Amino acid sequence: INSSLSRTSTNPELVERIRTEGQIRAVCVLGNSSPESLRSDWEAVKVEVMYTGNKLKFEQNEDYKRELLETRGPITGHSGDTGFWSGWNATILTRIREELREEGERDRALLDWAVQEMAGYTPRDATNAEASQTAGQRRAKTTCAVS
Repeated sequence: INSSLSRTSTNPELVERIRTEGQIRAVCVLGNSSPESLRSDWEAVKVEVMYTGNKLKFEQNEDYKRELLETRGPITGHSGDTGFWSGWNATILTRIREELREEGERDRALLDWAVQEMAGYTPRDATNAEASQTAGQRRAKTTCAVS
């Protein structure tokens, strides 16, 4: 939801429809329905925006947080992900999980890897999938992934 709201921040009516929509797929479709309201810097900021929104989600929902913290090792993706967001969701969730763990329980190597991956993101990653490999998966420019 945060992703779609950030993309449509110049259209208040659409933002409100997205904010009150209950189905994630409908939110995605709404967020992609108005190209003129796309943030001009979206390609540059989308990975960081998705990280911020997901981190807040896990910090605010104890059930989601507990479920994420019960996992171990690299996250390889989750149902509904395709293309570009498939690898990035895995990287983002890995980073958030390790940041939410107590210091002594963190997998420092995985956390460092995820932070490095995100720091190395460039908009080229979104538009030149053949040249970009992250988390062992090729990424394509795709929008409606569930997270």
